[in-house]
Amino acid sequence: MRLNASTRDRQTCHLSGGVRMWINSVELKNIKSYKHAIIPFERGINGISGENGAGKTTILESVGFALFNYSPVKQNVKRYFLRKGAKSGEVRVNVVASDGLEYVVVKPISGEYRVLSQIGQLAVGTSDVLDWIVENLFDDKIRPQELASIFQNTVGVPQGTFTSAFRLTAAPRKKEFDRILKVDEYRTAFDNLSDVAKIVKNEIDDLDKRHHELKGSTANYGELKARFGHEIGRVSKIQREIDELTKHLAQLGIKKDDLGKKKESIDSIRLEIEKLERDVKDLEKHLVTAKKQLEEAIAAENVLEETKELKEEYLKSHNKLEGLEGEKKKRDRLNEQRLKQEGKIKQMELELEKKKTLSEELENHRKNLCEIEPLVKEQKEIEREIKNVEEQMRKIDSLQSDISDLKKKTVLFETLSNDLRRLEEARKEIEPLVKEQKEIEREIKSVEEQMREIESLQSDISDLKEKTVLFETLSSDLRRLEEARKEIEPLVKGAEELGRQKQMVAVKKSGTQERIKGIRKNKKETGETNQCPILEGVKCAAVTSFSDYFEEKLNVSQEELNRLKNELAGIENELKGLNDPEKRMNKNSSDISRITGQLSLLSDVKAMLQERDAKMKDHDSIFSQKYSSYLTDVPEDASLSVKIGKTMAIMEERVHGLNDPEKRMNENSSEVSRITGQLSLLSDVKAGLQERDAKMKDHDSIFSQKYSSYLTDVHEDAPLSVKIGKTMEVMEKQVQGLNDPDRQASKIDALMGAAKLELSRIKTEEGDLERENSALFDLKLGLSEFSDLDSREAEIRQTMSDCEPHYLKYLRNEKNAGKVALHRGRCDGVNSEISEKLKENDRLHKALTEQMSTFDDGVYELVKTKHEAGKIELGSKKAKHGEISGNLEGLTKDLEIVESLIMEKDKLRRECESKNEFLSYIEFIRSTLRDSAQLIAGKLIKNIGEEANRTYCEIINDYTQELRWTHDYAIIVTEHGEEKEFNQLSGGEQMGASLAVRFALLKILSGCDAVFLDEPTQNMDETRRERLSEQILNISGFKQIFVISHDDTFNEKYENVIRVEKIDGESRVVGGGVVS
Repeated sequence: MRLNASTRDRQTCHLSGGVRMWINSVELKNIKSYKHAIIPFERGINGISGENGAGKTTILESVGFALFNYSPVKQNVKRYFLRKGAKSGEVRVNVVASDGLEYVVVKPISGEYRVLSQIGQLAVGTSDVLDWIVENLFDDKIRPQELASIFQNTVGVPQGTFTSAFRLTAAPRKKEFDRILKVDEYRTAFDNLSDVAKIVKNEIDDLDKRHHELKGSTANYGELKARFGHEIGRVSKIQREIDELTKHLAQLGIKKDDLGKKKESIDSIRLEIEKLERDVKDLEKHLVTAKKQLEEAIAAENVLEETKELKEEYLKSHNKLEGLEGEKKKRDRLNEQRLKQEGKIKQMELELEKKKTLSEELENHRKNLCEIEPLVKEQKEIEREIKNVEEQMRKIDSLQSDISDLKKKTVLFETLSNDLRRLEEARKEIEPLVKEQKEIEREIKSVEEQMREIESLQSDISDLKEKTVLFETLSSDLRRLEEARKEIEPLVKGAEELGRQKQMVAVKKSGTQERIKGIRKNKKETGETNQCPILEGVKCAAVTSFSDYFEEKLNVSQEELNRLKNELAGIENELKGLNDPEKRMNKNSSDISRITGQLSLLSDVKAMLQERDAKMKDHDSIFSQKYSSYLTDVPEDASLSVKIGKTMAIMEERVHGLNDPEKRMNENSSEVSRITGQLSLLSDVKAGLQERDAKMKDHDSIFSQKYSSYLTDVHEDAPLSVKIGKTMEVMEKQVQGLNDPDRQASKIDALMGAAKLELSRIKTEEGDLERENSALFDLKLGLSEFSDLDSREAEIRQTMSDCEPHYLKYLRNEKNAGKVALHRGRCDGVNSEISEKLKENDRLHKALTEQMSTFDDGVYELVKTKHEAGKIELGSKKAKHGEISGNLEGLTKDLEIVESLIMEKDKLRRECESKNEFLSYIEFIRSTLRDSAQLIAGKLIKNIGEEANRTYCEIINDYTQELRWTHDYAIIVTEHGEEKEFNQLSGGEQMGASLAVRFALLKILSGCDAVFLDEPTQNMDETRRERLSEQILNISGFKQIFVISHDDTFNEKYENVIRVEKIDGESRVVGGGVVS
């Protein structure tokens, strides 16, 4: 039925209070079985109807995916949501927020998570989008990381799990709801802060230890400060001495430099005088050489005058000889032309003789060729016939080969036909065996499947038995550890007390050591100055030594120190004897926590073992009944694995006895296919054989008629091959009898061609020879003009031989004779340079005398000695200054280190105080968390219980009943004073109570105004479904309620119902008459 107007108004009124947001529509693109669909929703109750598997739950999952970042699977999310075959997909949820504006939350399968509005993009990326959703849709009542958990446990509870959490026993139920209410976070925080406290305690102990170390390291700070001031004074004194010595050395240096310059000038003049004297000696040597060279040049001039005429005669003869060379070349050229001409004439005479011989041979060849021409024609005719016969012979051979192959194929065709008939008969026998084999194999697979289930069960039972033994062992270990804990606790307190004593003794020991150092220092200072150890600044004249006084004080302090050391060693021995009880206590606590955790995990082992044993018995009973025919020889009480093994063995034996008929059937089918294919290929063999036999007869008839003249000695019935052979034999004998005239003609043609080629190459004629002889005569006539040339040449060469010695003597002296003026000028120049050098030498001697008059070498050496001694002294003082400065730097660094240690010590003291304050704060927080967890849980349980009670009364429309949610999260309903636990309620009452508590959780924890009910009528009869439908109409406090159900009668009560159908594998939404 449909709601009337008054019912709709009541529904809207109930759901309008405290509204923050509601879902306007959901758009799905390539999500699971949806290709593209837009699902509109309204305020109030929205029904989503359709058959199982139509895609209703996909809408719920899509809302969780986009608005709550929830996925039903942890891995392969893309594969889970994306439609098969699609490359991309997305979910768009249109929501109206508390400001009345509409926003679109878009979550693609692969892409950017984002929020859109009419003004543009508001958030991008998972972190930003979830922050926006929490802030704008849930008023910051929850954290972004809690969205998925809220959806899974309250907003969109999966099918069939509405009541499951409330059916659990106390321990798992508490664990489940502690997680939902975040109570477990307080306990986790309490436990986690325990480790933090231990870390801070360890840090404080480390800081105390380091503080004591630093106190000892900084005890010598005063002594270092005094040594530093003493070294500063020494450095200042040496620096003054260095400054005075540097000033004195500067004055000595000026005087030394002045005397040095004068000495350098005197040494320079002396060196110049020595150089001038060496230069004069060298010039005098050059003058001697120049005079000698002048005398040699004058002698050369005289030789030139004596040999001048004979030189000119020699040159004149040489010119004549060069003139004869031109005539010799002309004569030789004419003689060479004569020899060439004579050779050419001889070659022409030979060619004319060869031309005559070749003409005679060519004429003889022509005559021979005319004689054999008829025989050549006859030979060619016979050879053409032989080729024709050979061609026919090849055709006959091919035909005979085809006939032979076709006869073999005819035999094969008959054989294959017989085989095919045999195989078809065998096939009829195998077919029933194949059916029997497949039936047995199906049974074997079924048994194997059961066997795998049994093995899995047996493995589970074995594991659970081991876990049961482990549970007993762990329980025993836990009792032992708890007894050991009681023994260790007093030891821990004793160790703590000894630790405090040890710290006090260590402080006293450190103070005593400092006091001993101070006494020794005072003893040393008093021994040097005789200063009174009691009255500060007063010297005791009456007492010669304070040694006994200080020795007595040292002995007392040393005894105190030894006593403290012994006491400290005793405490350490006691601590060592306790064997670190705190460490043992920590290990004991850790082991107890570990075993307690393991025991909690093993709490349901016995129940699970009983369940698996029951399943094993059921399997045994079912198997024994089903396969009783195979178990006739097996005792009834035999194990299930034995029964399965026996059954499998019999089945496999039966299969083996069939001798694999399926394989034989496949082989039979393969053979039938092969033979059928071969027979189809051989179907036209007989027709082909008849055709080729007819062709063979036609060839025999034609050949016998055409070559009858060659077959006179051959019988008419002889085979065609014999006739062809006889014809070929006769023809070949005819060709041999002709003696190959064709080859002879070819040879003659070749000889004639060669002769013609040779004749064409000979170009010489009789008239050419006469012309060449005339040219030879002219050349011989020209050569006669040079008959006396050799005698004239011999006369000229004799004259040159006589004059040549004088000519060579002239040439040897010609160059030197031209240098007389040069050598004379050189001698004059050297004389002039010697004179200049002597004048400069006189000038330098005068300057040297003047310089020596103002310089004393002894004074210069004395000044140098004093200057060097001063430098040595200065270097020594600087080295001493460097040494003291180095000591000062070391002291400075030591002071800096000690001062930094003092600062570190003060910082450690402050840090230790801060750490102690922080430790106190941690302990306060831990105690607060420990006490607050149950208080907060109690407060939440009270508020949620009150809200759940109100909602439950509305659902059942009965305010006389009361729902309570107890501290261990159990639901108790009181009706007419009678309390009923959850398991005592009817199915409808359980669903109503579960809905009430879950709705209360949703409102108080998240402030969400939308809730989804996925198949809330599952496993309910019609009456209960009708009752639950009425109860849902009574729910108030939510903007929207979405009811997903495949029951159309259940959804008829709601105004807005969306129907989902799956058409051709695609989910589509039917709403308002429109199918998407």
